[in-house]
Amino acid sequence: MATSKRQLDSKTPAEPKTATSKKKPAAKKPAAKKPATKKAEPVKIVSTQEPTKIAEPQVSAEKLEYPFVCNFEKVSNYTFKNSIIKLLNAEEVSEATESAIEASYNDIKLPTRLSPGTSEYHFLFPLPELIIQPGVTVAIPTGIKCFLARNWNLEIVAEDYTATLGSDIGASLIPPVQIVNPDDYGTDTEGQIYITFSNTNKDTPITITKDAAFAKGILRMFGLAYNEKMKEA
Repeated sequence: MATSKRQLDSKTPAEPKTATSKKKPAAKKPAAKKPATKKAEPVKIVSTQEPTKIAEPQVSAEKLEYPFVCNFEKVSNYTFKNSIIKLLNAEEVSEATESAIEASYNDIKLPTRLSPGTSEYHFLFPLPELIIQPGVTVAIPTGIKCFLARNWNLEIVAEDYTATLGSDIGASLIPPVQIVNPDDYGTDTEGQIYITFSNTNKDTPITITKDAAFAKGILRMFGLAYNEKMKEA
């Protein structure tokens, strides 16, 4: 029996029609947000640094022969940083302050004489600036240590403040003569020299600026009491 065209069409599955859809315009990407600027967080120098490792003297004791009886050296970066933090009376400092301390350390100048015929070694202030309020006494770290020959010490006395600190007056060292001994070298603080400075004014602050000669050191020989010889005998 002949199959009608209509039957064939019903048996044969119709091919799916492909829908032709129009392309939608691409969605605009949201503008990228700029990252928020983070504030500099404090840096805890004391807790993040390694313990101090005492360095060997740059010059051996055997090479210190009169008239060369001492050698000035810089303390370690670690010791200087921590002494400045204590001076600031802070447990932590900002990154900017840390960078300033680092720059001050790198620019520390060893004490020098003004001419070959003088005995005073002038200490230059290592920080950008320090303002000492009236009635305040401050122990200023110099970043310097001194390796001394046997039976020699370094006496630190006041500078001529009218020349070094401008018109500021009423400044004094406490005590007036500060002694650095050979045994000071190699201690836990590396023998860093501190100069205790006091403002005795009633109402006038004292400002010390960078590289101001704020104290001077004089090398002196010291003797021993005969009693010590008797104890050793």
